[in-house]
Amino acid sequence: MEEGRTRKKQPGGGAGGLGRYAGYGMAWVLAALLGGWAGLALDKWLGTSPALALLGALAGAGAGLYTLYARLVLEPAAKEKNQKE
Repeated sequence: MEEGRTRKKQPGGGAGGLGRYAGYGMAWVLAALLGGWAGLALDKWLGTSPALALLGALAGAGAGLYTLYARLVLEPAAKEKNQKE
């Protein structure tokens, strides 16, 4: 490596980035599980088939995916826009 040259640190790189992205994945999984659990509870209470559990799991997964999108796409774009102003 040439002397005098420095490497730019990549934001979110290394072990810190791994932990952050693993946390995002865990939040998505927990949202889906929580939605499924709530649907199961409603199914037991109403005496229905597991349709509400499936709908709850899908709603939780959708909410988790939106959160991932917001954290990984919308927030960095907003930060970049604010820095340019």
